[in-house]
Amino acid sequence: MKRSFRVPLAALVLFLGVGGLCAAWYVSSQRAFDAEVTLQSQLAARQAGDRERVVAGTLAERLETLRRTESQRPYFHYQNLYHDPKGASQGLSVTPSPLATGSLHPLVVAHFQIDAQNGVTLPTLNEELGELNAPNAAEQRALRAMLAASAGNVRTAAESLREQVEKEAKAAEATAKRIAQLEARLAQTQRTERQREEARREEARRVEAQRAEEQRLEAARAEAARIEAARVEAKKREVERLQKERADLERKDQQRRASNQSLVPTQRSDQVAGENVTKVEVIDPSAFQQNVNSNVVYQQLKQKASSYFSPTVTPQPSSETPIEILTSDLEWRTVTIDRKPRLVALRAVHTPAGTVTQGMLTALAEGSPLEGAVVHRGEGSAIEGTGWRVQLPPDALSSPAEERQRFLRMFVGVSSVLMLVVVGVIWTLWHAEKLANDRTRFAATAAHELRTPLASLRLYSDLIAEEEDPLNRERYARELASQTERLGRVVANVLEVTRIERGAFTLHPQLGEIGPAVEECIDRLRPQMEAASCPLHLRVAPDLPEIAFDADAIHHVVDNLVDNAEKYSRDVPDRSISVDVAREQDGVAITVTDRGPGIADELFRVPKPFRRAASPSAPAGLGLGLFLVDRIVRGHGGVIRSTAAEGGGARVHVFLPAFYKA
Repeated sequence: MKRSFRVPLAALVLFLGVGGLCAAWYVSSQRAFDAEVTLQSQLAARQAGDRERVVAGTLAERLETLRRTESQRPYFHYQNLYHDPKGASQGLSVTPSPLATGSLHPLVVAHFQIDAQNGVTLPTLNEELGELNAPNAAEQRALRAMLAASAGNVRTAAESLREQVEKEAKAAEATAKRIAQLEARLAQTQRTERQREEARREEARRVEAQRAEEQRLEAARAEAARIEAARVEAKKREVERLQKERADLERKDQQRRASNQSLVPTQRSDQVAGENVTKVEVIDPSAFQQNVNSNVVYQQLKQKASSYFSPTVTPQPSSETPIEILTSDLEWRTVTIDRKPRLVALRAVHTPAGTVTQGMLTALAEGSPLEGAVVHRGEGSAIEGTGWRVQLPPDALSSPAEERQRFLRMFVGVSSVLMLVVVGVIWTLWHAEKLANDRTRFAATAAHELRTPLASLRLYSDLIAEEEDPLNRERYARELASQTERLGRVVANVLEVTRIERGAFTLHPQLGEIGPAVEECIDRLRPQMEAASCPLHLRVAPDLPEIAFDADAIHHVVDNLVDNAEKYSRDVPDRSISVDVAREQDGVAITVTDRGPGIADELFRVPKPFRRAASPSAPAGLGLGLFLVDRIVRGHGGVIRSTAAEGGGARVHVFLPAFYKA
């Protein structure tokens, strides 16, 4: 297997392995998570159902207690002022209703009464006597306006209750009429019987006086007496039957009246338990009139000392026929009020003045919160007797989506860390592979770079040893020195790069003139460059400032730049190299110019060791010179850049700042 495939193959194996582990973890965790979520959801649903049932049962009990208690409340409590028929006061007397200040029950918002014309009154409001209004009169008026807007809906919901009360009232009136008819028939029968008894006595006297005359008619009279006795017996039985029927009706009426006097509901024999019971309250006509005209009575009592005031209401004699008030029990109804379904308790009250609807507006509306639950008419646990239900909101249950999101966040985090580890391992492998390739290439290039000068040294050494001509021996000696310089430059570059990689590379700058140092370096390089047909041209400006520099390091810079210029200009006719040392703003610039193709720009942007141009025509080398030059220049606080020279070639520009302290 080729070495270039090792890193991709290792990357593929690592990604597949880690990805497979992550996938297996995800699938197994999802299955376990789904099972856990299902179990938790079932448990939460059971707990929610139990809580719903507890809340619904508690609420149903409270509502039923409220309904029963309020069903016993007298009808006149629903008005601002009322007269208590069982009060101790004699004559005119009214007092504020117990509901005049508002309801104290937390579930009751308001008590109200609606008449046949959909007029709405509240016991907390008295428009004629403003001083009797509740402290929150503005709020109560808003409630009354809201109820008035929905009065038709309320009366529709209470229609069955009104029909029941009116039916009971008609039945009571029919019973009273029947009793009156029976009493009239009984009185007529008694009068007829008395008349017939008188007639019989007269007949007896006449018969006694004429006994002698009627002896012959003994048999006929006896027969007549027998017939008359039979007729009297029949009449007597008829009278007894009428008296018994009248007694039964009076007994039932007395029981009903006695029961209603104590405000205890009575249940008919044909009534099924649990149905709405109609109570009959018997009150004195005077008490009824005072309740009807409570405001007038209040004003009379308030102004009774004024002689100009003429009372309009006076107590009625208690001997008049009592007035019966029929009131049904409160029943729960759902009524749309203010465009929202509300739970309302309603009852119908039949009075001589007409049938009215009384009720309680509760705080329960569609979507109302209650002990962490929601009251509505949809799903949930039923509130017995109301048609409403209690349901926990979705956010009260454990949310599987939140648990899943937490797991996904953890999975993504762990998977990301694993993938980063995999990427790090792959990068390490790639870097190790690259270092191995660099070392191999360095070894091969170094061997080539060292073998060429060594071969030249051996060749010229042999030639010098065998050559007798002094001129040739001198030429061979110069070549020998050139190859020795080249070999020393290669070894010096390797040593300096090794110091840089080990972190032991340091500079020792000293303040001085850089021109003589560059001249010394060029003079040392000139013989070998001229031997290679590569003449050097040095121009040093006379007004150079003093700068801090390391002379040995600057020699490395000039040596490598000139050597690169020589290498890259071997295939051009003009191989001359120009080295310019000139003043620049805040420093000195060293510029090396050749006529070759130039060095690739990417080598200057990110210089790295063992990195060479990708062009196949690039000269051989280790790729250390430019890296070493960049580190030395940056160590002096300078910069290096490459530009194209005019007329062809490349220009390498090195800037060294003045007074830089390393």
